[in-house]
Amino acid sequence: MKAQKAPSKPPGRPKGSLNKSTLDFKEKLEAHGFDVAATLIFCCNEAMTTYSALKEEAKGCDERREALSIIGTAATYLKVASDTARDMAHFSYPRLKSIEFERVNPLSDMSPEMKLEMMKQAVIKGEQDLKTAKARGAKGAEEFKNGSGVV
Repeated sequence: MKAQKAPSKPPGRPKGSLNKSTLDFKEKLEAHGFDVAATLIFCCNEAMTTYSALKEEAKGCDERREALSIIGTAATYLKVASDTARDMAHFSYPRLKSIEFERVNPLSDMSPEMKLEMMKQAVIKGEQDLKTAKARGAKGAEEFKNGSGVV
């Protein structure tokens, strides 16, 4: 008579189940009545309220140095609010998988002759734009050369 095999168990824990340390941590939070989401919401609201109050206080300052100091403190509270809001997002939205971005070079399929022709056309277009700018006046041409003007 053949020996019967014991029923096989799947290796490890099932997909999506929590590991022991996470379960233990959640049990401790529940035992102490600590609600992570509620605490994050409270911190975010407090930081935004303090930020708004400091911003209004800075508007009323006569001295620039004092106003800048208050604005710096307000920015710290805004950072706290931003960080807690980001942390709260994990409760509402799943984390997205990162994707690989592939940069496509449109010139890779062109022959050297085609690339040369495109460059010639670009130079001709640039010369035409410069002539147009000169026709509009010396100031316009100078701004165009410096890249500060729009023609």
